Amino acid sequence: MKALAALPAFALLLATDAMAQNLVCAQDGTTFKQMCFAKNGVRSNGNVRSAKLYQGGPKNVTETTYTARVHCVSGVLELTDRQGVAFARNRPEAQLGKDFVNILCGHSPTKNDPKLATN
Repeated sequence: MKALAALPAFALLLATDAMAQNLVCAQDGTTFKQMCFAKNGVRSNGNVRSAKLYQGGPKNVTETTYTARVHCVSGVLELTDRQGVAFARNRPEAQLGKDFVNILCGHSPTKNDPKLATN
């Protein structure tokens, strides 16, 4: 919860009902773009968190075919497609990505998943 207090004022936690999912979102204060995950869909193994990625804006947030995996100590965000192939892996430069990482890492509760890769 400490990491959430350090978020800039324009990073918002939003509870949204999309596709019968209760979502937690980071929002860009300028463009209003949102990156979200299901409140009850976060898996963890040690310092790694993983969740299905939802994206959109204030009028509509939809589930993507991607999974976000974050190493909370390093702040590295990895995106994988539905086949499990990683196509992006880096420390986000945009504030929205940084906020998403902080929110996902600060989220509780999570489902412990010992099979979730930690490398």
